[in-house]
Amino acid sequence: MPMEPVSVTVHLLRFSEIPEPLKERFLKGGEPLAEYRGKLFLRQGDRVLSCESSPDGMELLNTFTAGSTPQSAKKAEDPWQAVLRGDYTGQGGIRDGIRRQVIVFAAVPGDGNPLRRDQLEPLIPLEKGDALTAAGSGIVAMIRGCGESGEEDNAEFAAAVTETVLGETGVQICAGIGNPADSLNGLPESLAQAEEAVRTGFKHSREGYVFVYRRQTLERLIEAVPPQRRAELKREIITPGARRILTEEMLETIRVYFRNDLNLSTTARQLFIHRNTLNYRLEKIRRETGLDLRNFRDAAVFQLISLLPYDPEQEE
Repeated sequence: MPMEPVSVTVHLLRFSEIPEPLKERFLKGGEPLAEYRGKLFLRQGDRVLSCESSPDGMELLNTFTAGSTPQSAKKAEDPWQAVLRGDYTGQGGIRDGIRRQVIVFAAVPGDGNPLRRDQLEPLIPLEKGDALTAAGSGIVAMIRGCGESGEEDNAEFAAAVTETVLGETGVQICAGIGNPADSLNGLPESLAQAEEAVRTGFKHSREGYVFVYRRQTLERLIEAVPPQRRAELKREIITPGARRILTEEMLETIRVYFRNDLNLSTTARQLFIHRNTLNYRLEKIRRETGLDLRNFRDAAVFQLISLLPYDPEQEE
């Protein structure tokens, strides 16, 4: 006698569409199946299958887990997490030998709530070959391809993401970008560099929310100098008299001047001042510090000194 057909309605949802308590349960737990308010939910990557909580529903969802029992089925790990840990075994079908780099996104330090992957997924356009995965507490890592000009493209992409998230959610996030890697084996180092770029960036930079590890050579050199020696070097150049003339207007003049590669005409035009006014300001700095910022070597020294943290308690 033929069996009577069973009818179970299944809904396919995006992970971002399910209730927040259920998201938390999936993110914190290790099981792909959960029961919530009389329904069963089976997570498969960025999609979630939902049906009624019943023996028939359980049997149906069981077919999507390759015959294993959902309650005891282990959650399939994102293979990119294994890549970033450095223990990828090749079971995820990820192609090797492609030039990629890691971009990490995180909440701005001191802003409270940690960033979650599901917050970014609806807002980041993923191209073929891109991947987004959790990379630690409050950190979301994006693995993105990069060609000859890929690093610059990825910096612009990261800036666009931070602006989009701020515009859509009102939350300011930041990004760190590691060096390109030519193989999967190099991606754990790229991740570590991206995370270090964020830490270094917020310690030394006053501009922007995107930090590129490769561009932080000066900052990393400074970090290698013992704190006491850094304070001594700063006191030698930034005397009390120098601090009096380094007003916010003067500091902005210096920032624009450096940004324009010591070009007097371009700097004066962007600041809406006469070239002679700019020369007068630079001359004041020379008299107080002994450094002529119109000279490349002196400008490089001043840039290094300006990055050193100032601690008024260490003043003599």
